[in-house]
Amino acid sequence: MLRQLGRTRTLAQIGGPCTRRQQVLGARHSSSSKALNAAIQDPSSPLHRPSGTQGTAHREVYDKSVFEALASATPEPAHVSQLRSELDARKKVDTEVACAELLKMGFDELSFWEQPVMWGDQDMFQHVNNVRYVRWFECSRMKWIESLGYELGGGPKALDMCQGRGVSLILKSHAVKYTRPVTFPDTILVAHKPYDDYLATPVPSSTSVRGNPLTQIPMKAVIWSYGQRRIVTESDSVLVWYDYDTLAKCVPGKDMLSILHRRAKISGQRA
Repeated sequence: MLRQLGRTRTLAQIGGPCTRRQQVLGARHSSSSKALNAAIQDPSSPLHRPSGTQGTAHREVYDKSVFEALASATPEPAHVSQLRSELDARKKVDTEVACAELLKMGFDELSFWEQPVMWGDQDMFQHVNNVRYVRWFECSRMKWIESLGYELGGGPKALDMCQGRGVSLILKSHAVKYTRPVTFPDTILVAHKPYDDYLATPVPSSTSVRGNPLTQIPMKAVIWSYGQRRIVTESDSVLVWYDYDTLAKCVPGKDMLSILHRRAKISGQRA
């Protein structure tokens, strides 16, 4: 009995401070709520919302509106603006050079994927880890597949091709050749194109899959470094036309083949 009473007193002693702490936190929360309500009702505040209206639907829109309001109230220092302008101008030149070089090589512009190199992309050997290049190639490849869907059937078809519904593409093989290391800071541009052999293949009269060369697309891809102004990685891959509804390899329709040939013609004229 004494032990139970002692335990009861101990719990009571512990409970006292906890209760006071909760009261303090509650008071702080109440004070914060009052400040927030006052800011919402203040027309000069970036948080102001007129009576009877709703707030922004997405946090990113809200964050942007608050940032713009604060930026307008606090002008950017002149030296920061000058540095930003110089960096933007340099970035524009680097992008134009990279795009021009890859277009000369016949790569499809709709596959271009620009990616800033992150410091965390590097490994203990002080250069970008080899696995990162595979992911960059994947981003460019999926952008190219998405663009085919848009050209064939708009947004719904592009979404279907990226999410594995109906006829789309699936990766069969992928080989990467690392020619030069990439380090932070840098920006890279990835590009894809089908090999000319595939586009030169005549369309068979039969839609049979067996022995049909049109069921597979051999692809060439490269990664261009803005900092080094040259190709730093090359890739050869094979994509297979695949019907995700029947889970079987298939032959693309004539409309899709027409799109591929039209793009190849445009790329050939630029090269």
